[in-house]
Amino acid sequence: HAEEVRRGNNLTVTSSGDEVESHYQSILEKVRKSLEKDRHTQNVGLITKLSEIKKKYLYELEVNVLLEEKSKAELPSKAKA
Repeated sequence: HAEEVRRGNNLTVTSSGDEVESHYQSILEKVRKSLEKDRHTQNVGLITKLSEIKKKYLYELEVNVLLEEKSKAELPSKAKA
């Protein structure tokens, strides 16, 4: 990072523009990696929630199909009675 050195009444910057640019790029890279990590965590959470929803509705669908089949199977026996 840039450092200022006071010599008399004059301030002198001791870092070059390249060092400042490098430091700036390093900060941006850290921010980018942090954002990617956060996005990944959110995606995993969403995928987990969607998987739970899918599992729940497939189970409910299977139960409904079984109940419907059972109901249809009972109809002929009730008609005979």
